[in-house]
Amino acid sequence: MSAALVNRRLERGGVYLLSGGLGGIGLVVAEHLAREFKARLVLVGRSTLPDEATWEAALDDAAHSVAVKQVIRKLIEIRSLADGLMVAQGDVSNLEQMRWHCCRGRLRYEKSTAYFMPRSSGRRTV
Repeated sequence: MSAALVNRRLERGGVYLLSGGLGGIGLVVAEHLAREFKARLVLVGRSTLPDEATWEAALDDAAHSVAVKQVIRKLIEIRSLADGLMVAQGDVSNLEQMRWHCCRGRLRYEKSTAYFMPRSSGRRTV
């Protein structure tokens, strides 16, 4: 996809919800949106993470796996680049959960949200 086409669809300071946002591809996309567009992000994943206020402490906590700590480090980096970051636990196949996270994103950022759902089949209006 050409950069010109992508740039017309993505806006600086835009609000984007990414399902699968805590997986490898989701984190790469989130970092790109944060770095290039100073985006406000809502990352939804199946995994449960420690509360954002405890991320730094969680990095030193032996109770958390290496994988969880890697995700937390990446989220801290993304948070420093983005204009806002909200992390939520949810299942993309559960329409009510996705509607809830979309509403939370709209309330927090007071703006409509664009949705990236790379693992879902087709498009859904939430």
